[in-house]
Amino acid sequence: MTALRNIISVAHYKRIMLTRTTRFRFLGFVGIAIPMFFGVVLAIAETFGEINEGASVFGLSAFVPFYFYTYAQTALTAFVAGNFRAADEHAEVGEVIAARPMSTAQIVLGKYLGVLQALAGLGALVALLTMTIQPAKLSIIGAPFILTPYFYYFFLMLLPALIFMSALTFSLGAILRNRTMVALVAVAYVMAVLFYLGVRYDGFFDFGAFFAPLFYSDMLGIGDIGRLLQIRVMYLALSFALLGLAVASYPRLPNPGWSGKIGHAMALFGLVGTFGAYSVIARTDAAMLDARASFLATQIAHADLPAATVRHYDLDVALMVGDVATTTCAVRVALPTDDDDNPWARSGQGWRPGDGGA
Repeated sequence: MTALRNIISVAHYKRIMLTRTTRFRFLGFVGIAIPMFFGVVLAIAETFGEINEGASVFGLSAFVPFYFYTYAQTALTAFVAGNFRAADEHAEVGEVIAARPMSTAQIVLGKYLGVLQALAGLGALVALLTMTIQPAKLSIIGAPFILTPYFYYFFLMLLPALIFMSALTFSLGAILRNRTMVALVAVAYVMAVLFYLGVRYDGFFDFGAFFAPLFYSDMLGIGDIGRLLQIRVMYLALSFALLGLAVASYPRLPNPGWSGKIGHAMALFGLVGTFGAYSVIARTDAAMLDARASFLATQIAHADLPAATVRHYDLDVALMVGDVATTTCAVRVALPTDDDDNPWARSGQGWRPGDGGA
């Protein structure tokens, strides 16, 4: 309980310190304003019928704010959570925090949780504003309001990307110890994912679900997200490993005993979980490729067999004659024979339901 209380107290302090900075407020305002602008414009266009092709009434104006904010959130995390010791040193409280009777893991986990709380609050604000826009639009066009897509977008796009990017910037901050270098490396990684890695290698590098089929349809709902969930689990495990690396690399005197090895244990367990999730995905892909090869072999085998040619057919359908639906079908077909010169010489017998063959 003492460890949990220490983590919560550090998280509370970190959240307050972060939300009071001009950088956080400015970048947070810009990061929210741009997605909401597009959401409002699309909602107005949908209301007045300007979008008729390829967009449902629950579609673009609900999806686009989350989609654009996922981009903004990655940049915001890189610039805000870079060197998480710099703010303490600037406020001249770094030595006070380092001298507190708590382990390094508690300090780093508390700061990480505080950053998550502050940035997740911005994501929740985007979701709330988007849900505020949609009822106004839907009341005009007379369509029902559904909460389901907002939960999908928040828990499959925003939150996993925030957890991973925060862990990545924390680990970079503990290793590089320079806010500018951390921001540059993090932004370079995000750009590589967006412009090159994200659409390759079966989506393994798509940490923010930028290219995942998450567009919610009011007719079909969400698509198959099994693969997406597997990748999200893999990135959560990788985030745990990166956070352990940040704990192990934090510039503070090591704690005595087992508490000084918490970061190494977290990194090890996170890597094991990451490779475990990756192996599950690899086995799933291998099984899918085997199934496709089997289906293709079956199709080729049936394609090599001679097929009957239907020359004529008659259908007489009587629906519900008495209590039974009756169907009479007469078919004239050409069947293959052993005659090499004319393999289709034998033809034509009538068939009716119950004859036992065709």
